[in-house]
Amino acid sequence: MNQHAQELFCTLLNLFKSSDLKNSFKEFMALFLKGDGRPHPHHASGKSPAALSRFLNRYNWNARSLMRQTRQQVLRSLFAHQQKQRGRRPLVRVMLDLTTLEKTGRFEQLGLVHILNKKRGMHVVVMYLMLGPVRVPWSFRVWRGKGEASASTLALKLLRQLPKVLTLRYRVLVLADGGFGTVDFLEGVKALGLEAVVGMRCDRRLEDGRQLQEVRSGERVIPEGLSFPVTAACYYLKRDGKREKRMVVATFRASGRVISRWGRRRWRIEAFFKTSKSRFGLARFGQQTRQGVYRFLMLSLLAFVLTQWQTWELPEGVWPNWQDAAMSVRRMLLPQLVHDELLLELQRLRPYLEAGGAS
Repeated sequence: MNQHAQELFCTLLNLFKSSDLKNSFKEFMALFLKGDGRPHPHHASGKSPAALSRFLNRYNWNARSLMRQTRQQVLRSLFAHQQKQRGRRPLVRVMLDLTTLEKTGRFEQLGLVHILNKKRGMHVVVMYLMLGPVRVPWSFRVWRGKGEASASTLALKLLRQLPKVLTLRYRVLVLADGGFGTVDFLEGVKALGLEAVVGMRCDRRLEDGRQLQEVRSGERVIPEGLSFPVTAACYYLKRDGKREKRMVVATFRASGRVISRWGRRRWRIEAFFKTSKSRFGLARFGQQTRQGVYRFLMLSLLAFVLTQWQTWELPEGVWPNWQDAAMSVRRMLLPQLVHDELLLELQRLRPYLEAGGAS
């Protein structure tokens, strides 16, 4: 049995003041934990779509408290895992990336849907943490469009929210792609006392007049505008059957081979995006209020967090079947709701069973 998921789910249920809110919360979690990526309110068995819409858009409940309790449980599971480990100071990988939740239709009233890199949708900067088996989206910020805070600025705000109990207890390594390879971002990470491996354009100019692609792997260089040297490295990424050269820089001294390895590992956040969208319906929101959208995203990410604890039971190196894991968590946390759904399905099948018996 998944103790961490059970403890968190019971804690979150107690945050809701009325039984109606509790039942709506259960219905939504049952939708997300089906793992089919289609958490549409009209698929709920115990609540009407209108009632679930009011739960997201109108009813008064504290989403921040849910996030706070979730983070506390994540830290407890993190510390419990670390106590079993021996050796040097553990390394927490903090991955930052911008993902697009593509949308069609009319969302003018929402004010969060924009076009970026030829993609129309809501663009979200996500901070994703990895330590051993722990996989957790810690927080996110929505990009508000041109003229507003950039993705790099939003990423720095997320990094400042990392709890001190985490940064003091673990070595933190920030991993980000070339979209965050700005002077402001690198200077900001340095000011926070963190280490980072960040992608950078191959044609980035250096203080000595060269381009970044001209340096040796492991060489210390200073990009134009930066106040401190970084270590450069490259690796090759397979895209559409071709090998693309990617450059990364590290704010600390290390060999080119080590930095290249960390640069490749940044791509693991893409697997999280794929899973959260295809299995937990992260991009399936249809609400027209910001409160409704934020609550929908939070519940989707919560379903992922609850499920990732279930994957701890898998042998190391085995890729999880996220739908099976989500359904297992669903049966564990919501047995009465699953039971009622099965009874309802039996009632629907009864006429066919009777007709088959008569023939």
